Amino acid sequence: MEIFATIAQALTEMTSSAWFFFSHGAWVIFAILVYVMLRKLYMDRINGAFIMSNTPVFLHIKIEKENLQSNLAVEQIFANLHAMHGNFTWAEIHLEGKIQLWISFEIVSLGGKISYIVRTPEKLINLVQSVFYAQYPNAEISQVEDYMKNLEHWDQHHATWDLWGTEFKMTRDYAYPIKTWREFEHPSAEVPILDPLTSMLEALSRAEAHELLAMQIIIRPVADNEWVPHVQEVVKKLKEEPVPHKATWVDRIFPFVNWGSEKTLFEVIAGGEGGHGGHDDKKPDQPKVLRMSEGERNILKAIETKITKPGYQVKIKYLYIAPKDKFDGSKKSAMIGAMRGFGGIVTNNLKPDVSGTWTNYNYKLFKALEKPFVDFVNVERKHLFLKGYVRRSMWIGANPMVMNTEELATLYHFPLATIGTAPVERIDVKKGQPPANLPIMS
Repeated sequence: MEIFATIAQALTEMTSSAWFFFSHGAWVIFAILVYVMLRKLYMDRINGAFIMSNTPVFLHIKIEKENLQSNLAVEQIFANLHAMHGNFTWAEIHLEGKIQLWISFEIVSLGGKISYIVRTPEKLINLVQSVFYAQYPNAEISQVEDYMKNLEHWDQHHATWDLWGTEFKMTRDYAYPIKTWREFEHPSAEVPILDPLTSMLEALSRAEAHELLAMQIIIRPVADNEWVPHVQEVVKKLKEEPVPHKATWVDRIFPFVNWGSEKTLFEVIAGGEGGHGGHDDKKPDQPKVLRMSEGERNILKAIETKITKPGYQVKIKYLYIAPKDKFDGSKKSAMIGAMRGFGGIVTNNLKPDVSGTWTNYNYKLFKALEKPFVDFVNVERKHLFLKGYVRRSMWIGANPMVMNTEELATLYHFPLATIGTAPVERIDVKKGQPPANLPIMS
């Protein structure tokens, strides 16, 4: 009985202490937490309703076999698509749940037959068609069903097929661009233009009749003020120029908090820039730009060039599906290897997100002991990846990167007629307008 009395007394004291703190201001923290949680649930609900109200449409894009348009045409397509970016009012955001919509550009190989698919909200279909026809007047654009319609759900016990997938992420800050299509042009060479997608299309063409290989690029336009200032800060750091401190609400309330990180105590008291009251007989060094090597200048030029073109939030995904008894794990190596061509020492690189979205999880120390956990993680990763892929989700999986139109045109474009390419679906006969003097029978 003494034990129960002790427990009861302890609970009473804990309750009294909790009530004391709650009644003396802790309720404010509790109320804020409840508000934040309810607001998050509310915004998720109305945003989800807005997304569901925009019916997705799948467009199959075919161009002529004799395609002589350079990748500049596709870059212009992405530049014109940036018009889908909208500026919403407070009421539209918080009452109607409106958010910026996105489009998915996909290259799909079904049994080695490669197709270019665009998944767009129905309200944007006219914009998408017009920007493609503007650059490819003879293109054929037709509505098709989602090729993932019958592959939305996977059951590890009853499904006859298996899958592998991953997302890609940049190895450096998104301020650093990847190697773009302009760097694949060599005017003095025997073959002046090298298609950066050749390796990718070749890997996709290797799909057997029972296999599906696909690359998905989801893009969502962002305003310049959402990403350009960060890139400019990176440029200033490379030039070793002072970066202005961003004042937060903590800085405004407690302005003395950052004194120690920005100036020494002597500098704060003296009001000078250095320990000598601002007087330094030593001559200042040359600006960092003048002391940069050729490679450093090239990096700086690439970063500064990136912000001259519209930007998008981007997610890149690879998917491989095949029957369980014919699943070929080596197919993923060719697809991953194709992405290495877009990186370099000066530029950024794209690598698979092994620690996050890669659907094959490996044991750490003891294979037999860890097998139940490894199998569980593999199944969960496959379910999550497939869900994100089918929904073309911007939130499921890795965080999106930021790329400009030139980078996107490098990753997604149509092969040139002058270059030997894989079997991409194209138009056999060129279409044209009938001659003006064509006789008409009455």
